Amino acid sequence: MNKSLSIYLDILRFGAALAVFIGHSRGFILPSIPGFAASHALEAVAIFFVLSGFVIQYVLLEKDKTWKSYVVARLSRIYSVVPVALLATFVVDKIGSHVNPGYYETVPFYSEASFLSLSGALAFVNELWFAHGVFGSNEAYWSLGFEVPYYVLAGLLTFLPRRRALPAACVFALILGPKIMLYSAIWFLGAATYRMVSSPRFSLSWPAGILLFLFSILLYVLIRFGLNDLKQGMYAWTGVERTLLSAIYFFCVGIAVAINILAFSRIVRAIDLSMKSIESPIRWLAGATFTIYLTHEPLLIAFRALSNGVPPSPATGLAGMIAIFCLCLVLAELGERRKNLYRNWISRLLIHIQDIAGLGGRWKSPAP
Repeated sequence: MNKSLSIYLDILRFGAALAVFIGHSRGFILPSIPGFAASHALEAVAIFFVLSGFVIQYVLLEKDKTWKSYVVARLSRIYSVVPVALLATFVVDKIGSHVNPGYYETVPFYSEASFLSLSGALAFVNELWFAHGVFGSNEAYWSLGFEVPYYVLAGLLTFLPRRRALPAACVFALILGPKIMLYSAIWFLGAATYRMVSSPRFSLSWPAGILLFLFSILLYVLIRFGLNDLKQGMYAWTGVERTLLSAIYFFCVGIAVAINILAFSRIVRAIDLSMKSIESPIRWLAGATFTIYLTHEPLLIAFRALSNGVPPSPATGLAGMIAIFCLCLVLAELGERRKNLYRNWISRLLIHIQDIAGLGGRWKSPAP
């Protein structure tokens, strides 16, 4: 993958995480954030889905050529962050609900963490069919109940023999239910975008690429502010017609993102657009996006609870946002930035399990 394009994808990924963080910050601790700047959290998840499909298609075609390396890579990506996120949620929920239990009663999606909710979260079955399971105050975790099944679907379609791949994917789709499968179109749009980007057939001059890039931004604005009434949370099922209209809305957002990525890939192909000067900070920030996304909401709610549930002043709210953002970066050091370490641990564990089971072959850690 072109390095400049890779850096740009990291910019999009960090920007999407920041959009969710800002949106939830407005809802919990800083209501004075302008709506136009803090109303893109749901759209950001669609951006994540496109990026996820794009990257998974890339690794399947270019890096993880065996199902074993694919499994190790996906497990290490997920479980380098999930335990940290769930433990952080449990701890801050306990502290916040102990100090101010009344505020947690006003949070509509909050439910005290239990073994059942923990099991569902760890197995990513929290969104099957019409379910919407929340672990403690971490409602943002819902998207993993979509994304991880998409990893499995992609693996089934890629690594199973052709005559078995589609039937197996169909059976798995029945297990997942209509909600997850309806929004899978956005994820597979990302996968198709990678195939278009990597194809030499479609070429554009850099002026045409810039025009297409600008068009994608305009398209997003038109969708966001022109069709906004169609959307609802992807985790919600409110009947076939209403949910289908919402899925169409988010798919249109995905199309705008796909066009944006495609246009940028053609710009950097047509001109020598070096992004080396910003590579290090962008890579560093992008290396914490998963953690920011999966830990910020419980921290925001706990901050509000510890301030006795009273909406803080703009100065206090801004200070809280900065402190929570920095704490998310610290948590990333415990998990996400140690992904290679987790990859080695998971690979060794799978080798040990395989040896106990007496199976042939060896698991191998994929290249970092």
